[in-house]
Amino acid sequence: MQVEEPAPVSPAKETPEPPVERKPDVEKEWVHWSTPSRRLQKITRFLLRCLTRMDIQGVENFPAEGAVLMAVNHIFMLDVPLYFAVVPRRPVVFIGHNWERIPILNRYLERALTAIFVNREIADRQALRKATKALKVGCLFCMAPEGTISQTGGLIEGKSGAAYLATRTNATIVPLVAYGQEKAFYYWKRLRRVPVTVRVGPAYRFPSGKADAAALDQHTETIMVSLAKLLPPEYRGVYADRIE
Repeated sequence: MQVEEPAPVSPAKETPEPPVERKPDVEKEWVHWSTPSRRLQKITRFLLRCLTRMDIQGVENFPAEGAVLMAVNHIFMLDVPLYFAVVPRRPVVFIGHNWERIPILNRYLERALTAIFVNREIADRQALRKATKALKVGCLFCMAPEGTISQTGGLIEGKSGAAYLATRTNATIVPLVAYGQEKAFYYWKRLRRVPVTVRVGPAYRFPSGKADAAALDQHTETIMVSLAKLLPPEYRGVYADRIE
């Protein structure tokens, strides 16, 4: 009896899985100027020319590219637009989380000012992750190591957040200070432009990698002293006696 051989079975065709759509990293877009952010800078510069007499020194110390942590002093509410106006690259900044609750304005701050909303009352890890990611893709990130406005006009004790970000991302640190803007209302009441001095110091970098608490404290001291060296004695605050 003849046994029929089974018909060959064609291998099942594997259905290719649809490609996974990856959302573009929004932080990569922050490296370059957007139309809203460039427009806002032009408007800010125009207003500051009308309201202030700025003396700007050392802008050439900014690297043309790569991750930069711009460490600044913080003495007046005019500081953020002031720093935004003078930087040659698109800056990313921390903004208090209360602004995030204001409809329309919150979106504009995110798009034009490139704001990361941060809750300064807690250790805001989400904001820290966003800042870390922004630096790792090569952004310029502006941060006041003191974490708040100085009520005395002089430097107050710095916190380790800036040093943490700089070491984790191998970012170049550029110290920048401004002073004189805290006298704005005195001059504006007299219909005069307020004299403001902006000074940018030499860039430097810390060893990259994970730093322990002692190293972060030392790096924070270095950052704050680099700011103090750019300031007149009356603005150096608690770091007045720490300058060699």
